Amino acid sequence: PGLHVKINERQPVAVVMPNTFEPVQSIAEDPEPYQEPGLIDEQGYWMPRNSYTELGAIAAPPALTVTGMQSGYESTWQTLYKQIAQSPVKITGLDWTRTSNLILQSDLGTVHIGPYSKNFSAQLKALDQLRSLGEEVNPEKVAFIDLRDPDHPIVEILQATNDAPGVQ
Repeated sequence: PGLHVKINERQPVAVVMPNTFEPVQSIAEDPEPYQEPGLIDEQGYWMPRNSYTELGAIAAPPALTVTGMQSGYESTWQTLYKQIAQSPVKITGLDWTRTSNLILQSDLGTVHIGPYSKNFSAQLKALDQLRSLGEEVNPEKVAFIDLRDPDHPIVEILQATNDAPGVQ
């Protein structure tokens, strides 16, 4: 008789923050996945943050922050993460708190995607094509970029009078 143990270390690729629109009921000693701040790997496997910080395993947290990840999103996350990792425009944040509107934080600003769909790669390509936007519009004046229709992107501009968004 014998026992063989195989251990695969999971490398975190994103910091996960709980959905801020849902009130916290209590802080558990053994946190529920996605209900407490934590880390996820490429497969969407959630890990408590302290499982790495106590071991000194990660010097710095991953650059990507995901808000609103939930159980059941793991298979979608695997595809979505691969697309984000390959994007020429750096994505630093993903807000999944509303399934009707995935919101990205990118080098070009806030980007509204709408519901995650098979269009996502086309939306990322359209975002890449907007790289020269900073030459045409002051980036501080951009409220957000609407890429729900990647063939017709909309750049919402803050109006000078009341800082309300306007279309350009």
